[in-house]
Amino acid sequence: MVSGTRRVAAALAALVVLGAGAEAASAHSFDLEGHRGARGLRPENTLAAFGKALEVGVTTLELDTGVTKDGVVVVSHERRISPLECQGPYVGKLIHELTYAQIQQLDCGTRHPADPSTDPFVGTQEAVPGTHMPSLAQVFQLVNRYGADKVQFDIETKRDPTLPKETVGPTTFAKKVIAVISRYHMTKRSVLQSFDWSTLQAARKIKPRLRRAALADNTTIVPGSPWTGGIEIKPHAFDGDLARVVADKLHAQILSVNYPDITDKLIKASHQRGLTIIPWTVDDPALMAQAIDRGLDGLITDYPDKARDVMDAKGLDLPRAVRVAVRHRGPPRRARLSAREHAQRLRLRARPRGRHPRDGHRGDQGRRAGHVPQPPDQRRPLP
Repeated sequence: MVSGTRRVAAALAALVVLGAGAEAASAHSFDLEGHRGARGLRPENTLAAFGKALEVGVTTLELDTGVTKDGVVVVSHERRISPLECQGPYVGKLIHELTYAQIQQLDCGTRHPADPSTDPFVGTQEAVPGTHMPSLAQVFQLVNRYGADKVQFDIETKRDPTLPKETVGPTTFAKKVIAVISRYHMTKRSVLQSFDWSTLQAARKIKPRLRRAALADNTTIVPGSPWTGGIEIKPHAFDGDLARVVADKLHAQILSVNYPDITDKLIKASHQRGLTIIPWTVDDPALMAQAIDRGLDGLITDYPDKARDVMDAKGLDLPRAVRVAVRHRGPPRRARLSAREHAQRLRLRARPRGRHPRDGHRGDQGRRAGHVPQPPDQRRPLP
């Protein structure tokens, strides 16, 4: 009788665990990340691309950062100003050697491939001439203007440990980016990612609560690699051992891997270690569907619109699409009066003839009858 009771209790406990697992699975949302905003639709790493991604509807904005000569964190995938993305007087110069004011002279709104016939974004990426390279602060400001208070940020530090003089050092890089994240109260909504794991090691010391993502592919994850912050990498790490290294040695929470390098063993090992695993960059709808079926936790794509179609077909919850709020420009001249202004007009009309009342109340001189002044922030739509 006792043993039977124990068996029933054990079975009930197992059901509770399974139920909790099912609840966690249903609560889990697939992380749709717009790569460099939405590179397939708008010029990469620009406010135009990030705004487009928000309007399409993404979970996360993925972006790249550099640090200027005067310490401003700007959004750029390249350490040098690339003629593919930007035109102006400083093409070919290191971002690290330019001031923010100099960088603002660049036009990064039109893609200029050397051979348009082989460029994957010709025909899909809409040019936005006159677009500047934004700062990280401007990206946060843009998202706030959209009211997208659930959108996350996947922020990469573009640092090559084999070319250390081309950027600031890992600690300075981490400090600069984290300072902007903290200033805008975005710590809970941000992830710091990097191929240069020394930057992630520095970030852990500076702001332990900030989530960190280890970027990896088959060129950086090799024995003796300079990219892993001194952490030893064994052969065939993509067969599963990479998850152990990222979780137990690097102490990151996310593993982000080039999709062709991801094995089923690595997916399983990552989940066993409590890691989130995200592939990059997945632009083919067939591969997007495959990534979902393989149990990956999200994907980074240049085409969030295509990914939403695939997610919808798979029955996954879709991120909310947002639109920037356009505020009212103000009422027409013959606008309806408020009760207070109507009463004031009646009082003025009731005065005896021959008296000339002052123009309104103190602090309100010059108000036209029937005109309702608007606060400055309501006179024009937000950009």
